[in-house]
Amino acid sequence: FFRRMSESPEVTSAGDDCTDTISIVYETELEKTQSIELKRADIIDALSKIGLPQSYASEFFRQANRTSQGVLHYDDFSQFVLSKEDGLRNLFDYIDVEKAGAVDVRNLLSALQRVGLNPTPEDVQKVFSSLDHDKGNRISYPQFRRAIGLM
Repeated sequence: FFRRMSESPEVTSAGDDCTDTISIVYETELEKTQSIELKRADIIDALSKIGLPQSYASEFFRQANRTSQGVLHYDDFSQFVLSKEDGLRNLFDYIDVEKAGAVDVRNLLSALQRVGLNPTPEDVQKVFSSLDHDKGNRISYPQFRRAIGLM
C-alpha cells in the first residue's frame, strides 16, 4: 500500500503521511487474500481485529466502495483513505488556530464553541484525555489521526 501510494502522481503531502491503521488493515488483508480486491467480510474481519464494531466496518465498506460490486478495489480504497486524511487534516487545522502543530484542551474547547457547541470544560477535558494517549497535554497531528482516524 505505502509503495503504491508514493508512486501515485496525485498524492499530496497529506497522502505521503498516510500511515494510519486503515492502510495497514488493507495491506494485511491483501497479504491474507492474495488479491487486489477485498470483500465486505474481509473489511469486517480486519476492522474487528482492532476493536471496531461490525456496523462501523459495514459503513466503511459502503462509503469506500464506489463500484457497488461487492468488492473493494485498491483504487477505491486508496482514494477513500486519502479523502479521510484530507478531512482529518482540515479538522486538525481548524482546531489548531495557533498553527503550533499540536493542540491542547483549550484549543479543542474553542473549536467546539466556534461551531456552536457549548460543552462544559469537564466534558472537553474527558474527550481530550481520551485522545491524549501519551498524557503530554498536547496532541500532535499524528496522535490526532491515530486516535480518531477510524471514527
